[in-house]
Amino acid sequence: MSALPRRSDLGSAASAEARGVRRLRCGEAFDVLRVPEPAGRWALGRLLGYGRPALRPGPVGLGFDEHSADGHGDELACLYLVAPGAKEDLPELLDWLDWGGIDLGLRAYGEGEMIPEPTVWINDPLSPPPR
Repeated sequence: MSALPRRSDLGSAASAEARGVRRLRCGEAFDVLRVPEPAGRWALGRLLGYGRPALRPGPVGLGFDEHSADGHGDELACLYLVAPGAKEDLPELLDWLDWGGIDLGLRAYGEGEMIPEPTVWINDPLSPPPR
């Protein structure tokens, strides 16, 4: 996997739809891991609290989930921008953690998929990626 997105990656990955909603194209510069909002905020706090560069998250946004359980897109979700290819690695990671059969509410977006741009960034989208 390669590094998380840089400023130029974010700009080139966003595209406008006819209704004016900017969307992020996943797969080239980054994949996206959607985490239900309460768990996503908790995880972000933990990752930032470790204070270790290797565990520091990249950009994290907060937005409405168009793939919510109720189908109305009104559930908040944390959107973690992660290294490209992470979508393919997620099932193996969850199995390794013995979480493979548990519905955690996670969804990964990868190559060829697009998501709405986050409403607000809760971790700086221009933060340098972990090394």
